[in-house]
Amino acid sequence: MKKCAKCNKPLSSRQTKYCSLRCQRSKRGTGKEFPCLNCGKIIYRQKSIIARNKSGEWFCSGNCKNTYKRSNSIVTCPICGTPIYVKPHRHKRGKHPVTCSHECKLALLQWGKTLVYCDYCGEEIHRKNSEVQKREHHFCNRSCMGKWQSKNKTGQNSNSWKGGYQPYYGKDWVGNRRQAKQRDNNTCQSCGAHENSLDHTAEVHHIKPVRLFDNPNDANQLDNLITLCRVCHIKFDVFARWFFDQSRRQTEITHPLQNYGTIARVYFDSKT
Repeated sequence: MKKCAKCNKPLSSRQTKYCSLRCQRSKRGTGKEFPCLNCGKIIYRQKSIIARNKSGEWFCSGNCKNTYKRSNSIVTCPICGTPIYVKPHRHKRGKHPVTCSHECKLALLQWGKTLVYCDYCGEEIHRKNSEVQKREHHFCNRSCMGKWQSKNKTGQNSNSWKGGYQPYYGKDWVGNRRQAKQRDNNTCQSCGAHENSLDHTAEVHHIKPVRLFDNPNDANQLDNLITLCRVCHIKFDVFARWFFDQSRRQTEITHPLQNYGTIARVYFDSKT
């Protein structure tokens, strides 16, 4: 009795060399055998089918495929621990785990609101969970925030603290200040207003701040002093803190100087 050249099974009268088409293709090496992921049955697939299969999963039938997918799609809710069925395509969608309910989703993503109290007036307010974790202080409105900052964000606690005001400018400050005002004819070098037309005396500004000098007398050189009115003096002080801050780039400080040509000339053209 003739036997199959592949599996050695007895052949029928109509079969000549192989018992089935599967044995024939397997013997010729035109495909490969794979176990079914659900039942373990050995199945044969041709090279053309193997090339189209991107997942690498093989099943002997549609029922085995559905059974396997469903059994591997039961997950546990990361919040409450409830077992839930999830469609296979949802495992690969998104960057957050799948939850059993909308409430668990809000808890997982830290959405929703939490009851907090205004740090200034103590009023009850609701804020998002993400804001509660990011912010240390909470306020019911901008007015309370401003009042709280006026009490708690001054002096060394201020984010823009640069060392504070230097009350002592050196022994030659008074004399050099008088000479600077005489040199500038008691006239503001920014807006051109004379001291007689102002309701206050002209002021003298340090182009390079005193805090940047080890010796205060070095900051009182006449080439580092300029006569200004009170309004222009404030503008120069604000710009000086900005200009000598090493963490800022020059490209960031040229934009607000569009209307301050005098300030730009003093700081960008001077050797200081």
